[in-house]
Amino acid sequence: MKYKFYIISIIAIIMFSISSCERKSGRKTNSRPITTYPKEKPVTRQSGIKEPHSSGLPLNQLFKKYQSAVFMVFTSDGLMDYQGSGFFISADGVAVSNYHVFEGTTKGMEVIRTAGGQELKVERVLAQSSDNDYIIFKVRLNSNIRFIPIPVAQRSPDIGEDVFAIGNPHGLEHTLSKGIVSGYRDNGNLIQTTTEITHGSSGGPLLNMQGEVVGITTAGLGEANLNFAVNIKHLNLNRYLSQNVENYQPGHTYIAQVKRVIDGDTFVIETDERVRLIGIDTPETVHPRRGVEPFGPEATEFTKNAIEGKYVRLEFDVEIYDMFKRLLAYVYVDDVLLNEQLLLEGLAVISTHPPNVKYVERFLEQQKIAQKRGIGIWSNI
Repeated sequence: MKYKFYIISIIAIIMFSISSCERKSGRKTNSRPITTYPKEKPVTRQSGIKEPHSSGLPLNQLFKKYQSAVFMVFTSDGLMDYQGSGFFISADGVAVSNYHVFEGTTKGMEVIRTAGGQELKVERVLAQSSDNDYIIFKVRLNSNIRFIPIPVAQRSPDIGEDVFAIGNPHGLEHTLSKGIVSGYRDNGNLIQTTTEITHGSSGGPLLNMQGEVVGITTAGLGEANLNFAVNIKHLNLNRYLSQNVENYQPGHTYIAQVKRVIDGDTFVIETDERVRLIGIDTPETVHPRRGVEPFGPEATEFTKNAIEGKYVRLEFDVEIYDMFKRLLAYVYVDDVLLNEQLLLEGLAVISTHPPNVKYVERFLEQQKIAQKRGIGIWSNI
C-alpha cells in the first residue's frame, strides 16, 4: 500500500484506510484527510459549440482511441519497488500522474513505460502537489507518442453520469473499468465514483463518455462506490502546455487555446496572436475589398465548429510567421488536420508558398477528391 486516505463522513467521523499503488516487492503508506462537502456546481456547456472529436463514440471505440496514451510508472525508494499509472496530454511528452506514486522515491530512477514498450525518463517536473495528489511532468521522447488531448471536460459530470477509467491494476496493462459519478468530496476537489480503482491504477485518467478527462484516478477502498479521482478542473493544465513566442521552433508542435475564429483560415489564440492555416486559402468573409465570397461563410462556420473555444495542436513548418506577423501552422483537432479537412469539404483551395511545403502532395490529393465530388467551391465548375 503506497497511499492512505482518512474519510470524514457526514454522520460521524469514521476513518477508512484507502489503498492505492503497489508493486510485488513492497508496500508503503501515506495519509491525508478527505472532508465531505456538497457537490460543486457544474459549469454549463457552451451552446452552439459541437462536442469535441470523440463525442458520440461507443465505449469500446473510446478505449481503443486512448488506451495507448496511458503508461505504467515504476518507482523505487531503494528498498521496495512500486508501480502506478499516468497518461500523456501532449505530443511533446507532458504527462500527468498522482504525486503519491513518486513520493519518497529515488529521483531520476523512475521509469515510464509506454504501451509500445518504450522506457522513458522524466526530463523535468512542471508542477506537483502533495495535498491535491497530482504531479505534472515532461518526459524525454525518442519517438512519437499517443496522448489524450486537452481540453479537459467543459464541466464536471453530474452525479449518476457514466465515466470510465484506464489503468494498470497489479501491472495488468490497459485495463478498462466503467462506473458512475457517485459524489463529490473535499469541496469538489475529489470525484467519488463506482469505477473500480485498484492497486497500480493510481494516476490514470478518469474520462466521461465524450472522451474528455474529468479526473486523475487516485484511490479505492475496495467497495463498489468508494473510489476516488482528483478533479482535473483544479489543475489548470493548459498553463503547462502553453508556449512563449520566443520558444516557437520550426517543425515543432505546440498546444494553444483558440480564442476567436476570424474566418475559415485565420483565428486568434489565447496569447492574442493570429494564426493562419498553412497551404490553403478559404473564401473571404471580412476582406476590405473582396467582401464576402461564395462559400466564405460556410468555411468560417466549419472552422468555428471545429476549433473555437477549444485546445488545438499547432505544427510549424520552416517559417514561423508570414509578412503580416501571423503564425503559420498546420492545425490539429486531436488527430484530424483542419487544413486538410477544409480541402476535403470543398471549402478551401491549395495555396502553397515555399518553403512551407511539407504536406503539399497530401493536400493536392484531398483537393482532387473534393473536385471529383463537385462539392463546395467546386459545385459550380
